[in-house]
Amino acid sequence: MSDSDEPARAHVHAIALAAAGVSVWVWDVQGATCQVSGGALVGWPTDERIGADDLLARVASDDREAVRRALRELPARGRIDVRFRVAHEGVERWLELRGWREPGGCVVAACTDVSDDVRAREVELRRRQIVIRQNQALRRMAGRLVEGTDLGTILTASCTDIAHALEVARVGVWILDDDETTLRCLTRVDNGAGLVVPGEVIEAAVCPRYFEAVRRDRAIVADDAVRDRLTSERAPSFVASGVASVLDAPCRIGGRVVGVVCHEHVGEVRSWTLEEQAFAGSVADQVSLVLEGFRRRQVEEVQVTLEDSLRQAQKMEAIGLLAGGVAHDLNNLLTPVLMCGEMLQEDLREQPAQYELVESIVTAALDARSLVAQLLAFSRKQVLELRDLDAAEEVRRTVKLLRRTLPETITIELALETGVVVRADSMQLQQVLLNLAINARDAMPGGGTLNIAVTGQADVACIVVEDTGCGMDEETVPHIFEPFFTTKGLARGTGLGLSTVYGIIQQHDGTITVSSAVGKGTRFEIRLPVGGGAPSKSGELRSISSATAAAAARASQTILVVEDEPAVRGLVVRLLGREGYRVLNAPGPDEAIHLAAAHAGDIALVLTDVVMPGMNGRRMFDEIRAARPGTRVIYMSGYDQDVLAPQGVLASSVRLLRKPFTAADLLRTVADVLRAENPASPVDKPPVAL
Repeated sequence: MSDSDEPARAHVHAIALAAAGVSVWVWDVQGATCQVSGGALVGWPTDERIGADDLLARVASDDREAVRRALRELPARGRIDVRFRVAHEGVERWLELRGWREPGGCVVAACTDVSDDVRAREVELRRRQIVIRQNQALRRMAGRLVEGTDLGTILTASCTDIAHALEVARVGVWILDDDETTLRCLTRVDNGAGLVVPGEVIEAAVCPRYFEAVRRDRAIVADDAVRDRLTSERAPSFVASGVASVLDAPCRIGGRVVGVVCHEHVGEVRSWTLEEQAFAGSVADQVSLVLEGFRRRQVEEVQVTLEDSLRQAQKMEAIGLLAGGVAHDLNNLLTPVLMCGEMLQEDLREQPAQYELVESIVTAALDARSLVAQLLAFSRKQVLELRDLDAAEEVRRTVKLLRRTLPETITIELALETGVVVRADSMQLQQVLLNLAINARDAMPGGGTLNIAVTGQADVACIVVEDTGCGMDEETVPHIFEPFFTTKGLARGTGLGLSTVYGIIQQHDGTITVSSAVGKGTRFEIRLPVGGGAPSKSGELRSISSATAAAAARASQTILVVEDEPAVRGLVVRLLGREGYRVLNAPGPDEAIHLAAAHAGDIALVLTDVVMPGMNGRRMFDEIRAARPGTRVIYMSGYDQDVLAPQGVLASSVRLLRKPFTAADLLRTVADVLRAENPASPVDKPPVAL
């Protein structure tokens, strides 16, 4: 190409430089001025010579020091390598200037627009930072699950982390109901306000397309939440809260949807990237693990509770079996002690010194009888005498005893609703109130108030016993009804008081609950079935003398006593004979049947033990009554209800005299049965041999 073609060559050269995004800068030897070629690319005229000050004026202020230093070092180094920003048509651009010294002494540098590269690097750096935040959020979620804090705390803290990592305004966890028709907000965090706002619901009937997407898709991606087909059903809620875009990811356990994690962006419409969608899916998976972990933990806790309940039931059953066996033997031993003691008291009324000694024996025997009753009560094997009782009157009777038992520093306050009839055993109900009052006394060593209230509530009667004592902590309350559990120390507590109360209430088909706090006292609330009739009177046991007077009218009648325990049989026969009855006695069922068949006169009453060798008392009496229809019966037994129930002697039409009984008990019961207009009717349930 000739010299005349030089302008054309220069033009082509300029076009090539512009196309490549490069301008050429040639610096003089001193670095004071620069010839720019292709400078229009960065907003400078082509072939313009500029000085250092002119260049610096066009550089962004934050980058000027770096450019000034590069220019100052240019003569000595013979090269330049610097990156800086300039403004071009209102847009900030990044330039990179790199050059070297030519043999002629000048420095030739290439200036390149690297704005796209810088922004790409910034985007990549930002992406990596976001990924790091997201991974950190996921790791913290996993850590919280391992730590085992409560579900609400884990999800609330995790939602806060996720909102920060995904840079959204709100993140919420919604749980799908078992019927799969309702999503309920378990927790939702507003990242801007820092508020937790749970409780909202999404109904399938209102948002069918959304629910279908939840069941079907890995994620519900709605850049424009108000207009998107899958989320527009919730548009009113979005508009009200300013939500523009949503990214929801269903939580699945074993392929079944159990909830949704909702990410809500407030402001301008946002396009969710694939990375953000993947992160939302990972969050949902992690939340699924959290939910499944807590579900399994709940199952394990239930399993532990059931195992504890089973062990407790087995322990109670073992203690109950022991109590039943011990009770039977003790009752047979105590019966002659009580009867002999009372008979001696009658004979020694004129000898005070000897009378007091015998009275001590009787008192000890009665205490032993109460202990046996407690053993049977807490194992729920006590035989109850259920009657319709005036609840208020029963409380008043018990309070009379309490006023003699409790110290004067304890005040008893009553709030008794009248007309509340409860179906209960009077003696056992009194035992419950006494045990609770003694428990309250021990909780108020410095004095206080014992409140007892009675109210009627629909089909239950409610009795509340509340004290102002020291109270109990949360760890103690769950154990107070366990047998042998006590907080009073070995020297004071037996651990049977409250377990006895619990057993009695359970046996009455009732419930008892307790609430307590340290320093705030304890409240027991008892609920028992109401009675269906008029309340009967609960009187004190009469003495032998009064019982004898009641029996005198029937003293000429014949009684057949059947008892396999010789000591008990001998004393019963002696007492009845002393009171004027004609007495036949037999050591067992076979002998009794033969004796009844051989006796020529009437037999007004059969007084028989229930459980005997060969044949039980019920079956024996059926055979006797077949030949003697007018004969009446009283059963005696020291066994618990589990043994007696199959014998058919616990029906309301059957009289059962529970061992150990006193002489007065025996004479009064005999007189009552003989005085009744009709003999006891047979029980439909057939006898069961034991």
